[in-house]
Amino acid sequence: MVLKRSLTIGVLLLLFAPPETRADNRQKMTGYVIYGQTWDALRREMDAKGPKGFYGWTRYEINWRFKWSETPVSCRLTSVDVDTDIEIVMPEWRDRPRSGRALQWHWRRFYDDLLEHEKEHARMVLAGAAEIRRGLTALDERASCFQLETEANQLGHQILERVKRENEQFDAETDHGRKSGTAW
Repeated sequence: MVLKRSLTIGVLLLLFAPPETRADNRQKMTGYVIYGQTWDALRREMDAKGPKGFYGWTRYEINWRFKWSETPVSCRLTSVDVDTDIEIVMPEWRDRPRSGRALQWHWRRFYDDLLEHEKEHARMVLAGAAEIRRGLTALDERASCFQLETEANQLGHQILERVKRENEQFDAETDHGRKSGTAW
């Protein structure tokens, strides 16, 4: 009797256990080389070499995968993985040691503000990835795995689209960082 009750409780715990979750957030910084010993020269270099016509850029991808368990009458998620790849691209000024102190001071201020702007994009992406993970984990069982897969992917895509809109809105509000110090 005790063995049967323990087995029943164990099976119920497995049926109603939340899905396992895993997050892999990869972030890296890369750069493009610029030269110049005046602000105008640096700006021309960034205008010519900057990613997508900007001085800095944050590229990102959010991907999710899940596994499910199917019974004759329902389907539920058993594991959720959400992976995030973020790359921040920044200018690398090579003539800095040979330039005047005033230009170096202005560059440091400009660079720090630009980097903070790009890091805010990255924070929005990480928050979106966490929201996808929480949303998928919270999905209840569905009558079919097709329905569960469809709803899970719809949820992920809705959040991903919102993250994209929030990043665009942030750039619009800050004029791509110019209102927060990334313009000289």
